[in-house]
Amino acid sequence: MEKEIIALEEKVAFLEDSISRISKAVEEMNLQLVGLMKEVRNIRRSDGPMDPAGADDVERPPHY
Repeated sequence: MEKEIIALEEKVAFLEDSISRISKAVEEMNLQLVGLMKEVRNIRRSDGPMDPAGADDVERPPHY
């Protein structure tokens, strides 16, 4: 009976460690996502509004 309890305690410790690592990874990815969203927002602001009517004025490369 004691061996089973020890095995369960080991599994719980492993799972707790896994959860902690996954939580840290998710937090890091969230920070990266926020940063990327800010970059996209800044790029959109700097480019100004897109004008679909003016798209015909742009010459397409020959491979199109």
